[in-house]
Amino acid sequence: MNKVVITGVDCLTSLGNKQETWQKIKSGEHAYSLFPNKSSEDGLYRAKLASAIHNFDANTFGIGHLRIDRFVQFALVCTMEALRDSNLNLSEIDPFRVAVVMGTGVGSGNVTESQLTQLYEYNNKKVHPSYVPMATFNSLSGQIAISCLAKGPNITVSTACSSGSQAIGLAYDLIASGKADVVITGGSEAPLSPLMYAAFDNMRVMAPREEGCHPFSLERNGFVMGEGAGVLILESLEHATKRNARIYGEILGYSLTCDAYNMIMPCPTGEMVYQTMLQAARAANVNIESIGYINAHGTATKNGDKVEVDGIKKLLGDFSRNIPVSSLKGAIGHTLGASGAIEAVICLLALEHQILPPTSNFGSPDPELDLDFVPNIGRPHKFDTIFTNSFGFGGNNSCMVLHKKQH
Repeated sequence: MNKVVITGVDCLTSLGNKQETWQKIKSGEHAYSLFPNKSSEDGLYRAKLASAIHNFDANTFGIGHLRIDRFVQFALVCTMEALRDSNLNLSEIDPFRVAVVMGTGVGSGNVTESQLTQLYEYNNKKVHPSYVPMATFNSLSGQIAISCLAKGPNITVSTACSSGSQAIGLAYDLIASGKADVVITGGSEAPLSPLMYAAFDNMRVMAPREEGCHPFSLERNGFVMGEGAGVLILESLEHATKRNARIYGEILGYSLTCDAYNMIMPCPTGEMVYQTMLQAARAANVNIESIGYINAHGTATKNGDKVEVDGIKKLLGDFSRNIPVSSLKGAIGHTLGASGAIEAVICLLALEHQILPPTSNFGSPDPELDLDFVPNIGRPHKFDTIFTNSFGFGGNNSCMVLHKKQH
């Protein structure tokens, strides 16, 4: 089985590009703004905030002419930067050995909403013929493949908020099994349409009013919806070594499970969090004592955070107090299907710089949640191995094990 390494990464979030996001996350910053819709101004929404990417212009990146949704625009920009970061020349590689595996939870909400307006305010003749290729979820991986001339496997994964993480796992499988030498992988999401915002708002999973997102805190009351993308370039270790590539880290293994319990609520005992992390440890062939940091899913919902902590404590027992745990969603919001990919990028930067990313907006400690949540400011820490969790509606769970590059 081939070893799988990461040679290029990029992300785009409400905090900015990759470097801006990393620097601001370390400092405990966040980027919330009022949701840009009249219903929010009129007080019709219970929630008020969003983690939006402002002043994004596709023309700046030379892709403004493409008929693609905003979530695909984000992914294309990150792909270009991740390939540049990897110093990988795809023209020198057999295109049938280059794959694309991307994840998204809600996909093309923006273009769908605009075309529904055309249909109901005008008539069916006003629906654009390009709507179909724009709206399909596989436009995400398909457009990346076209831009990169990647002729290997092409897959778009949609497993709610675990989509980005599960996409990276499947990309890992392609390289580990020898079906590809290079995989462009990650996740992208642009969910800030009025319809999607209203739906999540009515589910009461977003923080009300202007309270913001407070993962693992006593006053946690839901997440702030965000948009963004994260892209990683995966290669077999042999392929990367031959071209003397810079290696961020190695994926040691991952796991995929399903609660098989409820489409929205997590299994309340923490058992499935425990099982997902345990299976990831076994797949990676690591002892739990070697975990240096856990990047939690941590959406700041009352039940979700407690279930995740219960699962971590079941896995680690008394050792759990020695392991730092943090959530990035207080900083960049919950980017749904992109969250696992963006968080993987930040985890790799954390390994590179040996700095723990904090839980931004951590407020009052909850006596029931008594782990080290790295509150509000990043801190230096020596560690080699990260477990990163992603959980989604439908009980879709994943955990990935990342390991620091070896010199």
